Amino acid sequence: MSEGHSTYTPKTGIERWFDARMPLPRMVYDSFVAYPVPRNLNYAWTFGGILSIMLVAQILTGIVLAMHYTADTNLAFGSVEKIMRDVNSGWLLRYMHA
Repeated sequence: MSEGHSTYTPKTGIERWFDARMPLPRMVYDSFVAYPVPRNLNYAWTFGGILSIMLVAQILTGIVLAMHYTADTNLAFGSVEKIMRDVNSGWLLRYMHA
């Protein structure tokens, strides 16, 4: 979060009520809106962050797919079909992993 006092000011009564009980909008504002952008921000730095997010997605989907996969030459195709048809959102997991 930002150093020092927050500059977030709720505008409506509902926002003030919500901010008094749970300062989630204040935290989001301080972390994303009021956070200063570094001068040396470039595409290489941004793609590094995107690459790390994609690596985590590959690892997580790979673990879930490995739980349903059968590593036998005769049963492998059938297990992939089972993932696509019978597993909840299995088609989405497979295509996210591809």
